[in-house]
Amino acid sequence: MTKKLVSIVYKAFKDGRLTMTKPVFIETDKSDKALCEQVFEETNTYQGPIWDAMQPLPEDRGHTALSVGDSVIITGVEYTCEVRGFKRRGDGHRQHVA
Repeated sequence: MTKKLVSIVYKAFKDGRLTMTKPVFIETDKSDKALCEQVFEETNTYQGPIWDAMQPLPEDRGHTALSVGDSVIITGVEYTCEVRGFKRRGDGHRQHVA
């Protein structure tokens, strides 16, 4: 098992402002893309270990379910939710853990 730092950046239904969840550590053997799919499923069903760990969600988000245009950041690497699956965007995103 590996610990990965996971957070969501909500972008889809906003007016250009970004809302990011608190980063949480997830122990997993899944690939990053499989982990993105898990985040998608849990944010759309409102249940699961990642969903539970991210509570409470930021109050200024436009929605809770992951949608096309939103991103999942896994240990500094951004994956954007596409119509089908996720696309890796880039490295170096900061995830500050309190």
